[in-house]
Amino acid sequence: MVKFWLTLFVGWASFAACETNEMNNGSAENPTDLRGVEATVTSVYADEGCEFLLTITEEGEPTALMPLNLDNEYKIHGTKLRIEFHSSRIKQDFCQVGRPIIIDHISTVD
Repeated sequence: MVKFWLTLFVGWASFAACETNEMNNGSAENPTDLRGVEATVTSVYADEGCEFLLTITEEGEPTALMPLNLDNEYKIHGTKLRIEFHSSRIKQDFCQVGRPIIIDHISTVD
């Protein structure tokens, strides 16, 4: 009976350790967390109605993104960011260059 309880306890402890490790990977407390993609702010399309776009590399190709909620503090040409985002279905009237996105998380890259 002792062997049964010991086996059960060891199995539970192993499961709990794995679950805790998975929950900590990718948390905001992890300073090496690199979720999202690296993006660069660009204003080169301003003449085409796109005040500020983000450029990323997607499948080896440069891709322009039109962030709908980019705060003013990040609207500096050349600024490097790390972003998490999702696509938006907004109809683009003024900027036809970038794919519209909503930024879910943003931080600067040194």
